[in-house]
Amino acid sequence: MINNMKIGVKLFLGFGITSFILLFVGVREYQVLQNLEDERIDMQTANDLADAVMEAKFELKTDLQLVMEMLNSNNLSKLKSYFAEHQELTAKFDAVLETVIRISSDASWGPEYKSGKNEILSTAEELDQ
Repeated sequence: MINNMKIGVKLFLGFGITSFILLFVGVREYQVLQNLEDERIDMQTANDLADAVMEAKFELKTDLQLVMEMLNSNNLSKLKSYFAEHQELTAKFDAVLETVIRISSDASWGPEYKSGKNEILSTAEELDQ
């Protein structure tokens, strides 16, 4: 059958098949790149959440150390400065905690991280009260 075709038809058929294969590979690669972009966004958001959790932990430990300093203080001016610093740390902690709650309650990313996000969200909401 192919032997009976003219050379123009054979060339057209060959270019058509090559074009179809190229189109198929291109569409498939586009889908793969879109999935990679979605996964990159999920990983970046998970990294932002982990960073916010670590920052909240740091603020909490720093405030605990400051409270210990306040308990050991015997000077009223030092106590006032420690308390002012404590209020700043509390404000920072609240801001970081709001970031943790915002990121972990966002359902637009990371369906595979759902259980971890829910655990972090419930802990953050308990601390927020």
